[in-house]
Amino acid sequence: MPIYSFRHPRTNEIREIVQPILSSHQYFGDDGTEWIREFDLPEIGIDTKIDPMSKKQFADKTRVKNYNYGEISDISAELSEKRSKKMGRDEVKERTMQEYERKCKTPHPERPKKTKWVI
Repeated sequence: MPIYSFRHPRTNEIREIVQPILSSHQYFGDDGTEWIREFDLPEIGIDTKIDPMSKKQFADKTRVKNYNYGEISDISAELSEKRSKKMGRDEVKERTMQEYERKCKTPHPERPKKTKWVI
């Protein structure tokens, strides 16, 4: 059941009272005084964490949020950086570069120049 806040009209004491959603949301103190309901900003949790190793989680969360291409690119870059820090290199980025090079028969533009590649 939700918690509602009520303020005493004279003392300004605030109490949090658990009430059913469909109740009238009134609270009367021990002395019969009706307390005034306080409307607070809701506290919500936003799920912004995506496991950098989970392709499914990335797809699910970006699909639901209706991100534009730029936002998805930014999230992808952040996850790539997390994978690089965790594992020393980003295997997803490596596979993407290899696929590009296989299809285009040319080095990926972001491939470091010192690295040799094989087609």
